[in-house]
Amino acid sequence: MSTPPGALAVLYRAAGQVSAAKALTTTAVGFVFVAPLLRATVGHAVVVGGLLALLAVALVVLSASHERIDRPIRIPLTVVFVLAWMAASLLWSDYRGPTLLAVTEQITITALAVIIGLLRDLIQIIRAVGDVLRALLGVSLALELLSGLVFHVPFLALGIQGDIGDGGPIQGLFLTRNLLGFVALIALVTFAIEGVTRSVPRGRVVASILLASGMIVLSQSPVTMVMTLALAVAAGAIALIRRAPAAVRPRIQWTLATVLALATVLSWVFRHRLVSLLDAAAEMDTRSQLWTAIARAIRIEPTTGWGWAGEWIGGRAPFVGINISVRGAHGTALNAWFDVTLQLGAVGLALVAGFALLALGRSWLLASARRTVSVVWPALILVLLWTSSLAESFILLDAGWFLLVLCAVQASNRQRQGVPASRGAPALD
Repeated sequence: MSTPPGALAVLYRAAGQVSAAKALTTTAVGFVFVAPLLRATVGHAVVVGGLLALLAVALVVLSASHERIDRPIRIPLTVVFVLAWMAASLLWSDYRGPTLLAVTEQITITALAVIIGLLRDLIQIIRAVGDVLRALLGVSLALELLSGLVFHVPFLALGIQGDIGDGGPIQGLFLTRNLLGFVALIALVTFAIEGVTRSVPRGRVVASILLASGMIVLSQSPVTMVMTLALAVAAGAIALIRRAPAAVRPRIQWTLATVLALATVLSWVFRHRLVSLLDAAAEMDTRSQLWTAIARAIRIEPTTGWGWAGEWIGGRAPFVGINISVRGAHGTALNAWFDVTLQLGAVGLALVAGFALLALGRSWLLASARRTVSVVWPALILVLLWTSSLAESFILLDAGWFLLVLCAVQASNRQRQGVPASRGAPALD
């Protein structure tokens, strides 16, 4: 039985309501954060199908909302180059089916981030991320308590080992302690911004911050410890710059850049001592062996890479060879830049690094100059993404890529405010 035209008109008008955009944003954010769990339990194809369905809904909501959209769609040109190169890797990939699936996923997540960046203001996006992460961290804690303290049985299907009774490490709904720690840090930043902007009741903010902090501690992740330190330094630097008179801000920026460069050099010189202090010798040894094996595979296809796959494909070269050589079962390179170079070559490395660096630079300058507190959120999220990229590949996949594109779109649009453009018209920046 066909749907009457009148009913379609009613549905279309409903899609143009603010509530529809809000529901879309919350659903999309939730989906990209649980995508790793869904991929592990129901498969990659189902995840991509879900993303495509969300994109179809998003396009309808965007079309129905065009009358209340008063700003142009600005898409950073750098992300277009990245996606084009990923798609081009279909030409030389030896695993074209998985590459097509991975490229489709990457383009779909990018499109969702762009549309949501257009439909919702930054503070509304922050609220949506906060609501989603409150729920996911709450469910994660509940499941860990059930597994470790009530039933004393690991929930292997969810990746939960049930070690909360021993103080951790725990994984929650995020399969690994490092991903849990990363998500909890994103949540911590989000909850703090909610508190400063008073967009959420104070009691809820305090409870949320305690929840996120507890999950960070229970993750027992050395990678998360490093990210926490980087986040604290970045937050302090932004606070210092924002309080300084406009005339001296450039001098402070250059001083901070010099200190960062010096700290990076010293960190490399004393890296073994730092690894010992963080009790991360085992993790570092694992990564060192893995990166050595990846470097050998990169030398075979140094310019173009082996083809985009996102998460590694079991049983296919070069991934199976790398895992055999290190006697492991890794799903990523445990470093975003090794992963990009392996899959997309030196060209892809330059494109992705350029996109992420431009997004960070724009967001940092906006956070330093604008008085609105909410603009600090993209800068701190990008600091977390960049820091995590040295020990994990979160920035390339799922919520990491979604947040990278979303922050880049926000920075691009805010930096270009006041530049004439057609309302709602796509524009490359």
